[in-house]
Amino acid sequence: MAFSLEHGVAVIVILLFLAGIAFFRSPRTARQGDWLNMIAYAGALGFVATRFPTLRPEFVLIAVLIGGTFGSILAVRVAMLAVPQMVAFQHGCGGTAAFLIAFSEFIRGGSDLTTLAQVGSVLGMLVGAATFSGSFIAAGKLARKIEQRPVFLPRHTTILLGLLVLMALLGVFAVLGSGLPIVAFGLAIALIVASVVIGVVFTIRVGGADMPVIISFFNATAGFAAAFCGIALSNFLLIGCGACVAASGSLLTLTMCRAMNRSLLGGFSGIRPSLTRAAEVLEEVPAEADAEQASPFDRTIA
Repeated sequence: MAFSLEHGVAVIVILLFLAGIAFFRSPRTARQGDWLNMIAYAGALGFVATRFPTLRPEFVLIAVLIGGTFGSILAVRVAMLAVPQMVAFQHGCGGTAAFLIAFSEFIRGGSDLTTLAQVGSVLGMLVGAATFSGSFIAAGKLARKIEQRPVFLPRHTTILLGLLVLMALLGVFAVLGSGLPIVAFGLAIALIVASVVIGVVFTIRVGGADMPVIISFFNATAGFAAAFCGIALSNFLLIGCGACVAASGSLLTLTMCRAMNRSLLGGFSGIRPSLTRAAEVLEEVPAEADAEQASPFDRTIA
């Protein structure tokens, strides 16, 4: 396959993105990393808007202005103590965008998509929807809108495994039935619903003290969802950027697990006394202190 302009721009944007991540390693250079990432995002957006004129650039610009304005207002007004739940909220938005794009591409393309694109669409819906629900549960726990202590359902692990098997079956049937629009639509909706449920079931049994690890975990899954959408769209830039986010989020999650003496596989299924007590202490903070530390973000997600 010949090296095209699209590939060249994708390589430049990804290199800028990686450079920005590298600058995040030190507080002194983190601001420069932010600027590099913003330049990379702007370059990618400008390239997509000009490379694909059928997208109606004016609509893209309006969407960017609306989303950018809302995000800027939220970021400026949020208190420092509310930054973790804001980050979780943003990961949920990323998951939402991913599963909506994957869903629309799967329904629009149907059997015309290649098998790889169909699989990418299904995985994008699965991971994106689970990231969406799990991230918002995490944000609610951190904002004390949801019970912070771990919530266990009867046969919790069995329910999780059953949902995983159900999603796998729905994914396979969705790919096999993509030639029939009505069947494909119904299976895609069922897959999204099951993924949303598993995101909730997975996150509610994690205590407030472990929320930083879960937020990092959903950062990685949002990157995976974006990469899967890139596969569905045959977009090298989206695949590369999503993979960068997935890799950095995965490494951060593993590092945090080691630092907190937790296990990523199965480590959140039990309750450690020290962590449970930490969550209880957080809940015992007087309501007056909560009011003093409240931020516009807390009211936004209420």
